[in-house]
Amino acid sequence: MPLDYIVIPNILKMKSNVDFIPHFSLGPNLYEDSENDSSMEYPIQIGFNLAGHLVRPPKIDKTMFPFSVGEDVVFYEHPISKIFRVQAAISNVLKTPQVFANREFYYLIRNSVGNLTRVGELCTNVVWAKLAMNQMNLIHSSCVTHFNDGVIISGPSGTGKTLLAYTALKHGFRMVSEDITVIDQEKAYSCPFTQSYLNEAHFIDELYKNRRIDTLTYLKLRFAKRGFALPFFSESTFRPRNVTFTDDFQLNTKIKAICLLELKGGGSSFRSLDKEETIRRMLLLNRLEFRYFQNTFLAIYSLHNADFQYQRLICQSDDVITKLVEKAECFLLRSRSPLEYTNLLLKMFSK
Repeated sequence: MPLDYIVIPNILKMKSNVDFIPHFSLGPNLYEDSENDSSMEYPIQIGFNLAGHLVRPPKIDKTMFPFSVGEDVVFYEHPISKIFRVQAAISNVLKTPQVFANREFYYLIRNSVGNLTRVGELCTNVVWAKLAMNQMNLIHSSCVTHFNDGVIISGPSGTGKTLLAYTALKHGFRMVSEDITVIDQEKAYSCPFTQSYLNEAHFIDELYKNRRIDTLTYLKLRFAKRGFALPFFSESTFRPRNVTFTDDFQLNTKIKAICLLELKGGGSSFRSLDKEETIRRMLLLNRLEFRYFQNTFLAIYSLHNADFQYQRLICQSDDVITKLVEKAECFLLRSRSPLEYTNLLLKMFSK
């Protein structure tokens, strides 16, 4: 039976018949809306449905192998053997989008190649489309806040966004998001269920306390946290206990500053960054992290539904980033060690 799950508090709710969606950027582990407050209206609602077999829509207007396009639906079907075939579909994108996948698609598709999109990425792209319709966007950034002065922390993967966000909490900051952040033209909104925070929190704490971590400790922490999972079939489905996300995260904040991280040899430093350069870097980082700008499902849906203008949504979502940058102070934090970013952030705030 499908249940309601909170994905972005106060913004996005998902109705799903499973509580785990591999590769879903906003958090593969879905968290049930335990309060089920009917008075709380979520502006965006989507559905995810896992089935043993999907039935091809009866009314098909056009076939573009392996896609079939019908009234308000794009259906994908491709055989992978004489017995198995992968199937997926999206429908009703303009109102309450629905994403469908059969078990082969859900369990076996581990990489996005060509027209083939992983199930979690497909859900992420549909979420992006609905956010863009509401003048919002996803960015690959952390966000912390200090007395409601929000700081977006952006940079390539591995530069230390999560480390900086986590260690900033020890200096009076509050977490908004640690890996993926939802933004509009003025504010950032919390995405508290992303997996990296849950997987890395105690690992980062050990690193922060000791300023280093040996290989044995690293492996012990990894194994204790993630456990054993078959890598071909699914991600780790670790679900932490006794975590109250509304206490750990501030749900939104007005953005005061944007910090871009850069690992580079030499001393640590920070400086103001030109807004045009900030916009260019943030748009590039989004292109590297997300695939919404080249999603075949959405592109085909747009071709056969004049009210859904895919290219315009891409421009709108880029414009959200541009408008947010124009209203914020922009800085470049440069260091040879991610552990030094916290000192730079504190110096920046003391000015």
